[in-house]
Amino acid sequence: MSHGFRSTLLVSALLTALTLAAPPGSAARPAGDPPPATGELDALDGLAAALRSDLHLEQQRLDSACEFTEIRARLIRVRDEAVAAAERLGSLWRGGRLRARGLAMSEVLVYDFAALIYEARRDTALADTLATLEEETRQGSAEARALFRRMVEIHPAAPACLSGTPDEPERGDLAAVRALKRALSIDSVPDSVLVIRGLR
Repeated sequence: MSHGFRSTLLVSALLTALTLAAPPGSAARPAGDPPPATGELDALDGLAAALRSDLHLEQQRLDSACEFTEIRARLIRVRDEAVAAAERLGSLWRGGRLRARGLAMSEVLVYDFAALIYEARRDTALADTLATLEEETRQGSAEARALFRRMVEIHPAAPACLSGTPDEPERGDLAAVRALKRALSIDSVPDSVLVIRGLR
């Protein structure tokens, strides 16, 4: 299933939840109702931008830093904050505070947070797989090859920190790499997706 289709499904689910949760008569409120949530929507808009920036940074780290456990924790934080923000939008909707400009802005934010939730969940799964693969490979586990294949299925492009080749590797490092290559039987894996540092 494509990224765009998954995001559309998630957005549709969020919009449906908001609509079904709206109290009767919410489209035409009397004058004494709570004021529009313009300030809160602006804050949520700022939060969406900040979370997008954080997510982009962690996505870059997945390709450049072998800190998979830490990256996974930060991606979970992004996901949880996006979920909480979507829930807050639902609360504002149920409170009758999304009207006129606020209603239109909230619909844009629903799409933003839905995309953040989807991407953070996807990349959390990738970081978790990489963290497990890194540990299993270090231990020389027989399951490392299966984990490697799972990683490739999720993300065909191997992170640069695992696929990069040192300019002048030590002789001992080369021997260890070759031994690990034999143990994992990955001779047939294309160079573009190798995840053993120093292996060509």
